[in-house]
Amino acid sequence: MELKLKNRRIQSIGYSFFVSLPKIWLENVMLGKGSNLAMTINNDNKLILEPPKK
Repeated sequence: MELKLKNRRIQSIGYSFFVSLPKIWLENVMLGKGSNLAMTINNDNKLILEPPKK
């Protein structure tokens, strides 16, 4: 299933940058505050976020 969502704005606090994650995605992969995500940058410079393997 593919969902088209609104663009997200890059925000910053101090020297850190962040992007908020869509609630619908977090609920679908059963993640919440304090959960871990695996991050990968592929050869096309796309950032891929994946929930931990169970």
